[in-house]
Amino acid sequence: MSKIKIYLLSIVLLLNNGLLLGQGKTEVTDSDWQFVAAPYLFLSSLSGESGVGLTGTTEVQADFGDVLKNLEFGFMFHGEAQKGSWGFMVDMTYVKLGGDISTPINGIIDVGVNH
Repeated sequence: MSKIKIYLLSIVLLLNNGLLLGQGKTEVTDSDWQFVAAPYLFLSSLSGESGVGLTGTTEVQADFGDVLKNLEFGFMFHGEAQKGSWGFMVDMTYVKLGGDISTPINGIIDVGVNH
């Protein structure tokens, strides 16, 4: 795992632990705003078929290690705000994967996925 990925993972874990440890019991009234902020991680793999144009399809199989190896950037965040019986929630996810694939005619294809 690269130093940048370890650094980002450490920041997320420290922030998450700080948010959890900082929560104490306080008396909340209906007129007070209540907030929740939680960065999180989601471990995933990929399988299926992919194709471009008339070239046909090919099987795609990537376990978690492959996904992590090709991870360029990832961000996941959940936030909530509530006042009385009204509130709103946001859940954001962004993942950028990339890598190079060798072709049968000694070429290289640069592949990227943003989601």
